[in-house]
Parts: sequence; structure tokens; C-alpha cells
Amino acid sequence: MIPIFVALIWMCVYFKDRSNKISIELSTRIFNIHYLEGLMKLTNSVASSHEESLRKLDEAAGSLMESYLQQIKNNNITENDVAKIESKELESNPYWKVISKLESIIKLIKK
Repeated sequence: MIPIFVALIWMCVYFKDRSNKISIELSTRIFNIHYLEGLMKLTNSVASSHEESLRKLDEAAGSLMESYLQQIKNNNITENDVAKIESKELESNPYWKVISKLESIIKLIKK
């Protein structure tokens, strides 16, 4: 009973660490979105006329999109890549293998 309890505690810590990494990445992206929104509002409020405001916003949006696309090109990580990395980590984790075996045994017992 104690090894199972220790394994469950370890898995909780492992998954908590994974969720913290994902949380940091998401908060960074959300911060970037709010930062860009603030810059656009500032650009809009500083302009003296409507036409100048639209021109400045267009220039700012263009440069921001260009830098964001450049950052994505340098990053080269897609959602499928993240899913593959997670599945590799889970498959290489010996505790996950034990849990999956236990799950299959439970399914066999239920039949």
C-alpha cells in the first residue's frame, strides 16, 4: 500500500510541475497580448486627429504582427509538437506505465 501511495504522491508532484510550466507559458502569452493592447491604446490616445490615429495604429499593428510572426518562426513549436513531447514524457515515465497497466487490469476485471 505504501509504494502505491508514494507513487501517487510522486505523480501528483510531477503533474503539478508540468502544469506550472504550462501556466508560465500561458501567462507569458497573455502578458504579451495585454502589453500590445496597451501600446495600441496609448498610440490611439496620443494622436491629434482621427486619420493620424488610424495611421499610427496601422503602423504599430504592422510592426507588432511582424515581430510576433518572427518570434513564432524562431520558436517553431506547434500544438502537435507539444502533444508529441507530452506523450513522449508520459510514455518514458515508468510510473505512467504502471498506472496504464493497472488501468488495463481494472478494465479486464470489470469484464
